[in-house]
Amino acid sequence: FPVTIYLKEVYSHGGTQIDTAPLYSSLDAEKIIGRTFPEDEYPDILISTKMGYRYSSAIFPFNRVNSRISKYMNGGSPVKQFKVSPELELKSSLNRLNRKKVHTYFLHDVDEPNRIDLFLQDLILLKQKGSTREIGIATRSRHMYVPEEIDALQIPYHLVEHYSERVFCKFQVHSLFADGQISNRCIAAKIEKLKNIPQVSSIVLGTTNISHYKQIWEMVQLNG
Repeated sequence: FPVTIYLKEVYSHGGTQIDTAPLYSSLDAEKIIGRTFPEDEYPDILISTKMGYRYSSAIFPFNRVNSRISKYMNGGSPVKQFKVSPELELKSSLNRLNRKKVHTYFLHDVDEPNRIDLFLQDLILLKQKGSTREIGIATRSRHMYVPEEIDALQIPYHLVEHYSERVFCKFQVHSLFADGQISNRCIAAKIEKLKNIPQVSSIVLGTTNISHYKQIWEMVQLNG
């Protein structure tokens, strides 16, 4: 209930793009978003989600208890998928999100090229079918190969310049507030830097409560 209020408050302040994944809160995040923002009532909201971990929906589609048991059995760490159907993964996410399609469907936390090769054609097919508007890669690796078919790259702030030199797809940038640096002066400098990089299409803001969201949102708005 408090999370729903928080999400509605974010929406009222202009937050119409939401980034999530089955990995977040062991299936809870997608379900909460789906209950809060059903597509029929909120067609203006663009939701992106991800695939690629063993205890996500394709393995345990029924409830979060099994998901958390799996997480515990895996030593508390998610295990990446190498044999799974992206179509089934996305179908489960769409059911939880109460949507017919998502804006961007990301391969989650890629740090080895063979995972891209393994799933790329399936992701392209999902885009062709209209289940997702875009396909993307989320990575924290400096040296990831990005195929020309990829529409969006989700990366931390410190990798933006590195990828902008050799990749031409859209960038979704996160971790602007890393290391506790949330002063207006710091954010102004970071945003000014991002303005000069044409590939940057959006900034991903990770917040834990409405006060924090308002603080960050005001900084971003103030700095354009």
